[in-house]
Amino acid sequence: MKNGRGMFWRVIAGIIVIVLFLAYPAVSLVLIVVFLILACLGSSETSKNHASDSRVEQRANQSTPTYQKTMLPDDYVVVDTETTGLDSATDRIIEIGAVRVRSRQVVDHFSALVNPARALTPYIIALTGITDEMLASQYDISRVLPDFFRWLGNDPVVGHNIKFDISFLSAEAKRVGVHYYVATCFDTMQISRSLFPAERHHRLEDLIRRFGIADVEEHRALSDALQTYQCLEWMRVYASSKSAKSPAPQSEGQIHRVRQDHFRKRARKQYMESHDCFPYNVRPEGNLIARIEECEGVDVSRRGDHQELFASFGQGAWMWVVVTRSYVDKGKYVGCPTIEVWLDGESAGYLTPLQASRHYLHVPEKGVVTQAHIRQDRVSGRYWMRVELPPAHQQIDLHPYLRLSNKVDSVASTFPPYPPCQS
Repeated sequence: MKNGRGMFWRVIAGIIVIVLFLAYPAVSLVLIVVFLILACLGSSETSKNHASDSRVEQRANQSTPTYQKTMLPDDYVVVDTETTGLDSATDRIIEIGAVRVRSRQVVDHFSALVNPARALTPYIIALTGITDEMLASQYDISRVLPDFFRWLGNDPVVGHNIKFDISFLSAEAKRVGVHYYVATCFDTMQISRSLFPAERHHRLEDLIRRFGIADVEEHRALSDALQTYQCLEWMRVYASSKSAKSPAPQSEGQIHRVRQDHFRKRARKQYMESHDCFPYNVRPEGNLIARIEECEGVDVSRRGDHQELFASFGQGAWMWVVVTRSYVDKGKYVGCPTIEVWLDGESAGYLTPLQASRHYLHVPEKGVVTQAHIRQDRVSGRYWMRVELPPAHQQIDLHPYLRLSNKVDSVASTFPPYPPCQS
């Protein structure tokens, strides 16, 4: 019907044009030229609109993949740098650390100290633990950077506040005349801000505590890169739960359950299958806290006080230990309830207040037997212990446990608030 009406009006218009042309040839010729010009302009505008619509549709189609595909690759490299300061124009890189990830698993790593040809400030030494003596015998950036870029390849780069690291790498590359180009970058700080807009802080230290990965950021390039990798994979799981419309974790307990389901089971299985987990020492008397397969590793604090003890066992060694309820005996948290770890009758350290508040209810008054293992930092060579405890319960306030022992009554009213007691 619409086509028929269109044909009718075209016939009428044609007749009118013929009549006008016969009566007024000159005027009709001008009108025809104007009509043709307008028709061409209209056709051009229509083509542009169609092209614009096509581009909009193409961009819309490109944005339809899920969050994991558009934001979080399965293969990437996590990069972190330590520097002499914050200004890439005047400061220098002192350490580069990176981990290569394939199918969301770490398969390789890169770590190198760099001689900046200048003295470090006391602040940088205190922050990183890197000293002038450690850097004096290292290569300068002109030797380290080409090796790192060859190792990096063309993989997408992930980092926490990655603009900072890229700015330093680019500035150093420019100084030594090395070509450097990163095609794709992903920033875990920005991803955290998009996933958790209600949170005020999104530093790496905030993320690892929020996700239950660790208590402190070590400010060493390789360890920070590993923690950034863990944060990215944790947020991948969280984003998947949101896209699947499953209940999004909101409370501390829910957050830890998501982390445990994804990391603990997979990492535990892979580690137990690839390592000799038989304890080196004799099992002490007492009840076993849980099956080791059902536990998770928790870092033991005060590692600096027990380097000789840990070194006597060595990297990767497993041993029987006893864990008991105890109290911090020095520092600003003196008197704070904690969980102490005993190795062959000797104290091997205790849990931080944050971790103690997540495992305190697992440990009975008389103590319990579990296992622990020794790890060694590949860069610094320092040892630390991880004790096996059941999955974290919901974080509790440890203040009510302060007065269960007379020995802490004198300090119970003076020790400062610590993370588990803050809202």
